[in-house]
Amino acid sequence: MIKELLEQQVFMYTMLGLCAAGGIVKLALSLVCGRLVRASVHMADTGNRLFKLMRLKFEACYKLKITVNNVETFVDKYLVNHRFCGIFLRIWEKFSNELMLLCLCVGASGAVLGIMEECSTRLVLEHFGMGLLTGAFLYVLDGLCAFDFKYTQMKVNAVDFFDNFLKARMEQEYLKEEEPQEYKQDYLEEEAHAAASRESAKEEQEEQEKPKANPEPVPAKRRPSPEMYVSPAEEMAAEKEAAKERREKRGKREVEKSIDEIEQEKIIEDILKEYL
Repeated sequence: MIKELLEQQVFMYTMLGLCAAGGIVKLALSLVCGRLVRASVHMADTGNRLFKLMRLKFEACYKLKITVNNVETFVDKYLVNHRFCGIFLRIWEKFSNELMLLCLCVGASGAVLGIMEECSTRLVLEHFGMGLLTGAFLYVLDGLCAFDFKYTQMKVNAVDFFDNFLKARMEQEYLKEEEPQEYKQDYLEEEAHAAASRESAKEEQEEQEKPKANPEPVPAKRRPSPEMYVSPAEEMAAEKEAAKERREKRGKREVEKSIDEIEQEKIIEDILKEYL
């Protein structure tokens, strides 16, 4: 029976199928990782869901006065747990490497079974050579895809953005806001005192110049022209219309709550659950 399978080249087709499956998985992973690398380069305005979620959660931590002490661990957590078709990326990569080893094992098994069943030398060499060829193809394809290098690129870009740019801005806005508020309060008090001094000096100057000034005749009041006259009913209608427009705008603002705000509220809720 085994000899018939070898002669019908069942092992050969099995190796080709495994090689095709491994190649498809590696190419799909290469496209996914390439898209993630491009998104990590533009972390500030990226639309990628993974890095956008990382940025929103990082900002939410500082808004809640919870600092991120280890940025690398924060980034690794999201990169390692990222899924493609419901399966972790690392598992997909491992699965494609297992297919490469499986091609080698099937080819070697076919050659050994051919020798045991006393098949022709050509048939044995064909199975052994096909196993080596499919395994080498998947190995070279894995090297061209360079998953480890792309993972390192994503991590370095994300850590650089969080640690060197966003972290400094978040600390300035949310962790050191008390000191600027004190300076602002002192500045406002000084400005109010200076304004009061200028007002008192101006009043004194006006009192000194008041006797010298010649009285000017008070201009007669003009009767409003018919075009300028507005009836109380029209004023009330205009006020109602303006109030209606304000209510509509307010309703639109409440209804048009952006997706980012909804996601941020959900992220803040998750952070509070983890922290508390």
